[in-house]
Amino acid sequence: MDLHTLVLDLRSRSARVTAADAQGVVTVDLDAAACERVAQAAQPLFDWAHGRVPASSRTPRDATLVAFEVDALNRTLRLGYIAERSPISGAPLPSSGSPQTSPGTAMAQSQSGRPSQPGEPTALTWTEGDYGTLQVLLREAARTALREVRPRKSEPAELSYDARWEYLYQHGGDGWELARTPPPLARYLSTQLALSRGQHVLVVGAGRGHEALLLARQAQAVGAHVVAIDIAPTAVKTVQEAATQERLAETLHVVESDLFLRPETGPLAAASYDLIVEHCCFCAIEPSRRDEYVAQIARLLRPGGRFIGLFYCHSYPGGPPFGASIDEIKGRLGKDFVIDYEEVPADSVLSRVAQEWLIDAHCR
Repeated sequence: MDLHTLVLDLRSRSARVTAADAQGVVTVDLDAAACERVAQAAQPLFDWAHGRVPASSRTPRDATLVAFEVDALNRTLRLGYIAERSPISGAPLPSSGSPQTSPGTAMAQSQSGRPSQPGEPTALTWTEGDYGTLQVLLREAARTALREVRPRKSEPAELSYDARWEYLYQHGGDGWELARTPPPLARYLSTQLALSRGQHVLVVGAGRGHEALLLARQAQAVGAHVVAIDIAPTAVKTVQEAATQERLAETLHVVESDLFLRPETGPLAAASYDLIVEHCCFCAIEPSRRDEYVAQIARLLRPGGRFIGLFYCHSYPGGPPFGASIDEIKGRLGKDFVIDYEEVPADSVLSRVAQEWLIDAHCR
């Protein structure tokens, strides 16, 4: 799920979340308990604004951060401060549990140009925050807000590891779905990739096909070919339908298969591709099969073939997605690949900021 906006106000214990997944865009007002969990996850931002910044250095001076509005799509952040003493009564700042007003109402009051009247909530002063600098402080709040909107669903214990993916797709358990190509990969594929006639491209663990469709649009214009592979029938059907709707069916071939098969012919035959693209496939497979995964990617590429991947590198327990580090992935790739370019993207979705690693490599 992809966070679009998050608005939180400690005074009213209110939070509003707008997010997107395969079902579309949804806006949810969280209850007080959920709001408290989001606020706790946002503690790094409040620490930055208060505990780590002297009162004399705060913006505005001698004020306390009690609200924020983040627009992750447009990469903007607004911070709502309140004076530590009320301008009307001189009373201390109300606690987070005191009845107050919504962030929208407070913003209107702060912009109205008049002082608060007796009985009204103290007006907020809003300032622009540096999204690029402060986004990492909001990552866990974004993750928590998304979990409140769509709690993680469990699956029957008797399911095989492979069968669980189809179950999750059918029962709305695909919380990883962003409803778009992740921004770093969309940027890189659109600006640093020039396909040519006759080239063959493979997208592994294609899911709902956002990356495959993006590549197919490029491929159709030059006469290249794209294959998308996934083990879940529902995912495969979704990509096929999207390709047909966009008139890309002759360019994009969608395959339902286990990626680890090694047939002599067909879409998983050795040395079949000039480029392979990965997004969150590595982190979805069982960690014990990671070396097998790398070997299979190398097997499928032609000599000198290109491998572009956006890896999710986190340390959360459990999985999938299973945790990984950049050093681990580099070590596993080292035998078969030379990394020509790498970056920790600055434009990751908010819930994964500073946890993604983008690489462009070639097969030895």
